[in-house]
Amino acid sequence: MPELKTDINSKDLLLLFLYFAEDNCIYGKTRVQKMVFLFEKEIWDDFKFDKFISKEQLPSFEPYDFGPFTTEIYSDLDFLESLGYIKINEVNPEENSTESASETETFLRETELDIPDSFIKEHKENEFCLEELGKQFVERKILAKLNINQKDILEEFVKRCTEVTLNALVKYVYVNYPKYAEESHIKHLKYSPVAQELDFDNLEKMLG
Repeated sequence: MPELKTDINSKDLLLLFLYFAEDNCIYGKTRVQKMVFLFEKEIWDDFKFDKFISKEQLPSFEPYDFGPFTTEIYSDLDFLESLGYIKINEVNPEENSTESASETETFLRETELDIPDSFIKEHKENEFCLEELGKQFVERKILAKLNINQKDILEEFVKRCTEVTLNALVKYVYVNYPKYAEESHIKHLKYSPVAQELDFDNLEKMLG
């Protein structure tokens, strides 16, 4: 059975996100990017995740078209799929009836970019789902390294990041981390109100 290294790294973090996600799936490449970025910026240090995953193991983000971006996450996801730990499904947003599946189309339209209808119609997105092999790896090798409070915090963090719309998630990043929007095509989002559901400051108080 293929296994990852015992050291906790960015690949393990992605597995944890999927483990705590509803139905063990997360929709959208942009959403996954923002979740990893916000994990480092919002909860990594405050809740002692620095004892769990070192700074060097986290991806390095740079300003890009839609905010903070790194190619490392895509490489990690492809690697995890090659091990059979996750499955990457290609989804047509227009053919899927769920809100999350249509978020890419909505995002492209609401950001006021000049994008042809033909692109939106043909655009494919990815859904990332944890396979049984990946779930077993998380339960055998990763969860024991987290204390109860960290597990609760991470589960709530994943819930908040996956329940809000993609627009709300991106707006939160733009408002709170404006330097990562310097290269963005949608800089006006920096001045938009953010979703209250993404108030990560109250996590510790809420969980007691």
